[in-house]
Amino acid sequence: MFGVSSRTVLAALREIFEHRMGVTPEEVGRYKELLSSSEGGTVVAEYKEFTIDAVQKAFLKSHDDLARQMFNDYLKEARFYMEQKAKFVRSRTDLVRDELTGRPKVPNVKFLREVEQHVPISESEADNYRAEMLYARNITYDTYSPLARAVEKKLLSDSKDMLKTVLAIHKSKDEETKKRANDLFSELTGPGGFCNICAKEIIEKADEFLNE
Repeated sequence: MFGVSSRTVLAALREIFEHRMGVTPEEVGRYKELLSSSEGGTVVAEYKEFTIDAVQKAFLKSHDDLARQMFNDYLKEARFYMEQKAKFVRSRTDLVRDELTGRPKVPNVKFLREVEQHVPISESEADNYRAEMLYARNITYDTYSPLARAVEKKLLSDSKDMLKTVLAIHKSKDEETKKRANDLFSELTGPGGFCNICAKEIIEKADEFLNE
């Protein structure tokens, strides 16, 4: 994979064709385009995708507590939605009500849909899906991957600014952010991961790519 001197390697590869025999000018132009352009299918595009993917995976692992909490919040909100709906349909008076207004509490449907769209579940399928979650057994973050992956995608979407802050750690004085950054670095350099120097470059490039 791309290591400590990936930028140097790409630069060297772009220059090497000037010293190769039997390569036409058209071929040289094509090869340089593959090594320079950020369009899909090029080396640079692949490097960009690889870098962001590596950092996002490390970010999710270092924010495992937030993902699990969101997973549980979804199940709790889906249960509340289905119970309130059943009571309302049956015209029951024991709806959960707001202590201040006395009005029936409204489930956070916006949050439910933001998670469900990553499953993906359409709006017309939502009630059936929430009912399945309500009556299914042993659904946890570790045992039900479709919902877990949807939660992770929402977390990444919601945390884009947080991820940028964590990556740009030298700009932050917040202790919690520093801890998150250290956790992310530890994930990148863990077993089977990158060396410290490679991880540092991955973080720097991901910060650059996400701020484009």
